[in-house]
Amino acid sequence: MISNSLLTEKPEFNALLKEKSRLKSLSIANIFAEEPTRAYDLAIAGAGIELDYSRHAIDKKGLTALFQIIDATESQKFANELFDGLDVNFTEKQPALHSLFRTGSKGKNKRRYAEVSQIKNQMRHLVENIISGRDKGFTGRPFTDIVNIGIGGSYLGPKLVFEALRNFRNHLDCHFVSNLDPDDLSATLAKLSPESTLFVVCSKSFTTEETLTNAENAKNWLMEAGAKNLENNFIAVTEDLEKAKAFCIPAKNCLSIPKWVGGRYSIWTSVGLTCALGVGWKSFSELLSGAEAMDLHFKSAAPDKNLPIIMSLLELWYRNCWNTQVHAIIPYSHDLRNLTTYLQQLIMESNGKSTLASGELSTMDTASVVWGTDGINGQHSFYQFLHQGTVLCPIDFILPLSTISGRAAEHAKMVAHCLAQARTLMIGRSTEEAYNSLVKKGLSVKEARILAEHLKMPGNRPSSVVSFESLNPTTLGSLLALYEHKTYFSARIWGINPFDQWGVELGKTISANIQSIMLRDKETHKLDPATYRLISKWRNTKLTD
Repeated sequence: MISNSLLTEKPEFNALLKEKSRLKSLSIANIFAEEPTRAYDLAIAGAGIELDYSRHAIDKKGLTALFQIIDATESQKFANELFDGLDVNFTEKQPALHSLFRTGSKGKNKRRYAEVSQIKNQMRHLVENIISGRDKGFTGRPFTDIVNIGIGGSYLGPKLVFEALRNFRNHLDCHFVSNLDPDDLSATLAKLSPESTLFVVCSKSFTTEETLTNAENAKNWLMEAGAKNLENNFIAVTEDLEKAKAFCIPAKNCLSIPKWVGGRYSIWTSVGLTCALGVGWKSFSELLSGAEAMDLHFKSAAPDKNLPIIMSLLELWYRNCWNTQVHAIIPYSHDLRNLTTYLQQLIMESNGKSTLASGELSTMDTASVVWGTDGINGQHSFYQFLHQGTVLCPIDFILPLSTISGRAAEHAKMVAHCLAQARTLMIGRSTEEAYNSLVKKGLSVKEARILAEHLKMPGNRPSSVVSFESLNPTTLGSLLALYEHKTYFSARIWGINPFDQWGVELGKTISANIQSIMLRDKETHKLDPATYRLISKWRNTKLTD
């Protein structure tokens, strides 16, 4: 079992709390004045990604205390235990070796690496045959559309990668269906032809209610169009190959997901089949290579030069010393508009835990509420809250520095907006500055004095800028792996398990019980009055339909 770090028992943590008390009244702008090389000292690069964390409420002395929370041997130990295949998923007694899908080295995992190689070879064969048109639909027409049916990590990851790599797509159009609401699938299928549509059904257990309901409806849609079987138009991605075969998907069309790969860490595996079909095997391989570069960086870089470790320590600084509750992740890129949704699952499902490895309840807060959207839309939505609200919210700005779309002038405006927001959040605007600007606009002295209080901005709002040259398969792989390792490292500091999700399971069980009661009108005594009242209301509504 992985041991609990017991962070609160370390004298270094108490020293860090004292640093927070010292720094709470010091402005970030003043720290820049006292540290002339700060902008360069706190811009760290690795695996094609740069982290600029100079706009944070911490100076050199505070950073020294922050890095003393861990030591180099401990950080190396955490990385090695992950990559060497130890049971870092200690509640389920298994490793978390999703990184094996993106490495060219067997390391200490020869048997599992052989399994991975077999899966990747089968994936590549399917991808190349489908893209080339050698594999065809039930009437002999080549495929034009791929429909990915899955939920959680089987939906968010493939959808994000396909959207993000818009400039690398081929002729196959990929669609993503996750919702149990039948309108999701119906709206997607309304635009498609059964003869040239391939379904990729992703469910690790092949029992996920939402996924199997949609898969059954997709199957009926094909059969009504004249398909005799699922020989041509269905692929299953699952750990339980027998259940997929029982669904009538032939064995040659079944791709395995290893037991030791968690859903939210699975984009690199067979779960990534749909996006590999949409961008081609070369681009998908480059995605894996970018992630591998970040793996090597995480494994080898010293803590003060290590991007995931620095981001993790900053998370601890705000969450546990400043008691922040929220964290915004804001990409200045339309193609990364769903990055935050993807990272919500990665971070909040991984680290939304309160029980330590010892079985004791954590005395420290763990994961923050992760939220946000693409930056330009966010500016016209929630930036008021960020600039003048009462809640301190650390921010990660995600910034591609150039574009491969050919629209450099428009992209330059995006970069300017991102940098302007980071600067404005840091420096704010004083009452006197607001007053002078209003007088300059022609307001009377009295009006300007009153209105200035509404225009002032406190500033001192912390942010990081995570930048890279352009959004391509390699940098996208590095970026996603960066957040994986940051999430893992934070979990290790807090002493929790980032690879299980027991909190998701109970609701599924209770939902099955409620559905049974809704259909039979029995065993209602086992429900609470509020639930039974709404079931009764549902029955009455159903009777009047």
